[in-house]
Amino acid sequence: MPSALPKAEKMSWRDAVIAAISDLRRDTFTLQELYGSADHLAGLFPANMNIEAKIRQQLQYLRDEGFIDFVDNRGTYRVRRFVSLPTR
Repeated sequence: MPSALPKAEKMSWRDAVIAAISDLRRDTFTLQELYGSADHLAGLFPANMNIEAKIRQQLQYLRDEGFIDFVDNRGTYRVRRFVSLPTR
């Protein structure tokens, strides 16, 4: 099955994290599972030396926008609604 993670095209951090969540293919996921995309995200954003912190920041933004919920204080999240990524 093809990955939802972008390959070469430039995406925003928000879109890249949404794609990484989508690639997990489930409604509930952990921060550690999402960190599995860190190497790919580092390739997309080579100037960023704080990939894991940026992932956490984007999760907070997605929570504030109503796309995900923080389930607990142990790094578990739940998707409230999926977002369609723009086609390029």
